[in-house]
Amino acid sequence: MIQPDETVVRAFAHIAQNAPAVKEFIATQYKTELDRLPHATSNMAVAQGRCQVWGEIHNLLQEAPVLAAESRRG
Repeated sequence: MIQPDETVVRAFAHIAQNAPAVKEFIATQYKTELDRLPHATSNMAVAQGRCQVWGEIHNLLQEAPVLAAESRRG
C-alpha cells in the first residue's frame, strides 16, 4: 500500500474516533476474510488479495488516530 497523505490519515482517524459502526464493519469484514482464507477453493490468489486489502485498511484505521496525533505534534 502506498503511504497515505496527512489528509487521508486524519480522515481515517476521524472515522476511527467518530464512526464506531464503520470501524466494527471493517474489523468484522477483515476477520471474515481471514476465516475464509484456508477454505478458498476457486482462486487462492484472489482470496489472499482480498484478505490483504481488508487487513491494510483495518490496520490503517487502527493506527490512524496515533499517526494523526504524531503529525500534529511536529
